[in-house]
Amino acid sequence: MKDCLVRFGVSIPADLLKDFDSLSVKSGFPNRSIALRRLVHEFISSSAWQQGTGEVCGSFTILYDHHSNDIINSLTELQHRFMDVILCNTHVHISHDVCLECLAVKGASNKLKELQTVLSSLKGIISLNTAINSLE
Repeated sequence: MKDCLVRFGVSIPADLLKDFDSLSVKSGFPNRSIALRRLVHEFISSSAWQQGTGEVCGSFTILYDHHSNDIINSLTELQHRFMDVILCNTHVHISHDVCLECLAVKGASNKLKELQTVLSSLKGIISLNTAINSLE
């Protein structure tokens, strides 16, 4: 049933539709249906992530000061602790003091939220950004 497309009608103010169409074109969507599908999927993914339910995948991008505390060992220990949800990582030297670590992740939303919470609490983290998608 997942491959079956369903056509439905939507009532929307004309100005809002005009803005949506304009933004859709600027974003490279070939038509309204594809843009709307993307929005619905992002809405569902966001909901799964917010509620801590379902299977999700995505990435955690961590910017950190590698001279801070024992951050390198802390990150390595966490990656071993959460190896059931971390698929791989990439380490990039941004400058003499700053590194970027990108973790590709997949698993139960609540487990990834736990990883995000622990990462956020580490001293030396400059920023932590997540991009999460629902697998359901």
